[in-house]
Amino acid sequence: MTLPRGRQHGGFIKPIQLSLFIRDALADGRETWGYNLHQAYVTAARAIPTARGGKRRVINYNGFQHYLYVLRRLGLIEYVTDEKGNLKTETPTNKRGDWATDDGTQTGTPYIAEVIFFRAVLSRINDPAWANIWAAYEKIR
Repeated sequence: MTLPRGRQHGGFIKPIQLSLFIRDALADGRETWGYNLHQAYVTAARAIPTARGGKRRVINYNGFQHYLYVLRRLGLIEYVTDEKGNLKTETPTNKRGDWATDDGTQTGTPYIAEVIFFRAVLSRINDPAWANIWAAYEKIR
């Protein structure tokens, strides 16, 4: 996948513009969840070499979640729901093995928060707000 180049901001050019990466990743109607998309972004961003060599810094997961919140407020992405209006969720599996309680008995998989699926709003895939979500967000605040 060809990664979108970022616009100039503060004298630097971002190697990958996050909003355009999200748009391109979801443009085919794909449904995903935040952590999965964040990991795809980290992998793609770190594959591009830096000018000085070394490890490229990328947005952390908390900042990425805020980015998704802004995209949802702008109406560019939406949660996936079923015909009854319930959110499509999935409980992730525990890949670390069994968990033990204080008395030493195994409890199996602990409670892990469900992931919520989202997708791009295909009718707004060509919206100019994707290019600069912060300017678009200032207009609706």
